[in-house]
Amino acid sequence: MTLIIILLVGLLLGFIPPEQISRFVGEQSGLGGVLLVGIAGAVMHIPAILSFPLVASFLESGASVTAVAVFITTLTMIGTVTLPLEIKELGKEIAFLRNG
Repeated sequence: MTLIIILLVGLLLGFIPPEQISRFVGEQSGLGGVLLVGIAGAVMHIPAILSFPLVASFLESGASVTAVAVFITTLTMIGTVTLPLEIKELGKEIAFLRNG
């Protein structure tokens, strides 16, 4: 599974030019870029250890440090994909409180 994720990330970075990454999540993107990567991080379900090479590639392509920090934070702390399991195990109130 990890190898598949690495391949998909590599393909993604190969097809998206650095100018596009900079435009969407660079310094000039403002709050919209930060919200975009926040949502992406909340929805993605990849191991945190794989996120560090990914965000390093984003930084090299012109992403802002703020956007990268938001991406890693939402990736590791918000479990949109695992929310049904959290609701089952922790209860609805605790699961939504933890993800909020």
